[in-house]
Amino acid sequence: MTHENIVGSSRLVDITSSSRHSNSARVESFIRLNGILFTRTSLETFTEVLAVIGSSLREILSSGESEGQTYIGIVQHAVLLQNAFTAAFELMDHKLERCAQLPDPSTSYLLPGILVFIEWLACYPDLAAGNDVDKNQAILRSKFWNH
Repeated sequence: MTHENIVGSSRLVDITSSSRHSNSARVESFIRLNGILFTRTSLETFTEVLAVIGSSLREILSSGESEGQTYIGIVQHAVLLQNAFTAAFELMDHKLERCAQLPDPSTSYLLPGILVFIEWLACYPDLAAGNDVDKNQAILRSKFWNH
């Protein structure tokens, strides 16, 4: 193995290690935020943790929009986003179904999350309309909006 191969391999290990650390930090922040929300402890750190997660999410979502990206990378990113939106609509549909089963849905602890999701969709009308979705996502969107 030449010196260049060793250095190149070392860089790859560094990038992979850095990526794992970054993902680990993202997961840790997300778990911490959920802990704050559910236990209502350390509320004073909520804004800071939310900002870290928001920044991390923007970084992840924008990673597929860089110049020089290959066609396969663009397609994979698009598929990832489609799957994420499908999952989001399915999860929100489950929450709506649960709320509908309650005698007074307005008292459900699930309602604030549903409202945040709807407000988020209002900020992105193209996503809410779902003009370019697969059949499964179209079914889930329709089910969600018909509640």
